[in-house]
Amino acid sequence: MIINQNITENLFPEAQPGMPFFLRRATVWGMLGIAVLLTILLYVITLATMDKQFADLYDRSAGDGGIRRDLFLFLALAIPVLGFLISLPVSLLPYNKSRYRQKYVPFAMVAILGIQFFLMAIRLIDLFILTNKK
Repeated sequence: MIINQNITENLFPEAQPGMPFFLRRATVWGMLGIAVLLTILLYVITLATMDKQFADLYDRSAGDGGIRRDLFLFLALAIPVLGFLISLPVSLLPYNKSRYRQKYVPFAMVAILGIQFFLMAIRLIDLFILTNKK
């Protein structure tokens, strides 16, 4: 065992313990890209599966194009704000001696993706199961 440790130290003398995968900056940028793609996909699928009568009723009460604007604001603003609010207390949990500032944004991105995947599952169930009325 000591021989293996010495070999590793000799091969990689400057190697430091790595940062957890989801705390790395590249991973956070990747999660941000996935979140943007899911926002666009949710917007398109929600508009495609929306009941025409409901959309007309909403537009009559909220104004022309109100449902599209409100849906976009919900997906682009409300979900990220909710994700950041959820990550506030979760980031306080200790994890690999990481600081709060290092954990806050990655945990927020995980929360945002979780919310978006949940909404996507609901939309896909609506699209594939509930719309197959015979």
